[in-house]
Amino acid sequence: MSRFTHDQSLYRPTARQCPDLCRAEKLLIRGLRRWLRGGPDWERAKRDATRALKPAQAMVFVNGLMGLADAIDTHARRRLRLRLPQCERVSSDERALLAMIGALQHDRFDHAHAVLAYLVRPAGRNPAMAHALTIARTLGKGGLPLAAPRAVQPPARCRKPDLRAVA
Repeated sequence: MSRFTHDQSLYRPTARQCPDLCRAEKLLIRGLRRWLRGGPDWERAKRDATRALKPAQAMVFVNGLMGLADAIDTHARRRLRLRLPQCERVSSDERALLAMIGALQHDRFDHAHAVLAYLVRPAGRNPAMAHALTIARTLGKGGLPLAAPRAVQPPARCRKPDLRAVA
């Protein structure tokens, strides 16, 4: 039984919409979504990778993506949500995977390990990290960089004002 599930909230208006994904993010997320569906959808993911990367790089990317998906599917801490391939919205689990690959591309290994620990049990971390590193390097060599992870800051209205001690 797969630990991935398609999120059926495709048209929920309260969900966060992220139509401004870069080319590398779309390639990665849609590839994972199509891996879950299998069959002709997975073949389309392979074709998309071949269009975006050189043929040898596309093969490495596809194998890394398949290995990462298998490792996460086998050792996930919980059921992970992926959206349908044509959906423009991104689930929180998909955002976590994007952050992990982006962290690896920018040599922020502590961040990547933290995200992986959030998603995967300890037994599956080494294979998943190896495949994620392969994906990150392949996208980097193919000229498809991902953004570096940012530190989360509370909204301006939630920040406490600076206090000064008066003597």
